[in-house]
Amino acid sequence: MPARPNGGHHTAAAPRLLFNAQPFGFGPAAAMAILAAELAPVCERLAYIGGGHTLDLQKEPPYHAVHDTTGRSPDELRAILRDMAPRYDLFITAMDFEMAELARHAGLDVAVYDALTWYWPTVPDVLMKRCCTSRRTSSGYGSASPPIRHCADAP
Repeated sequence: MPARPNGGHHTAAAPRLLFNAQPFGFGPAAAMAILAAELAPVCERLAYIGGGHTLDLQKEPPYHAVHDTTGRSPDELRAILRDMAPRYDLFITAMDFEMAELARHAGLDVAVYDALTWYWPTVPDVLMKRCCTSRRTSSGYGSASPPIRHCADAP
């Protein structure tokens, strides 16, 4: 496996994924729970980090670990993510842009699933900084562009 854009690399064939979801309704948390169930069989390690009601849908298994961050400050979250970064190849969030930014600064590669891409008046800054984003249009997953767009060339 090649070096991670944010540093480090992992040589195992199976990915090590750290999931997260924005605590807004149950849509983002449900999306991650479904994705976890699908990806767990091919992962070396699969964990969830988040707080509040998002934890209601994240269970062990399929996760190897669930990390409750309810009530943690941004500085505490940054330290936790920095400590976890060497153990994961990719941080994947459902719409939690603040957590994505913290994960990126902690040294994790970041992918963002955003079901509301069509809604935002501007692209969140974290999506312009070496990350991946899934793209959904108002008519469903766009046919004019691939569903996953890699932003590695962004500053």
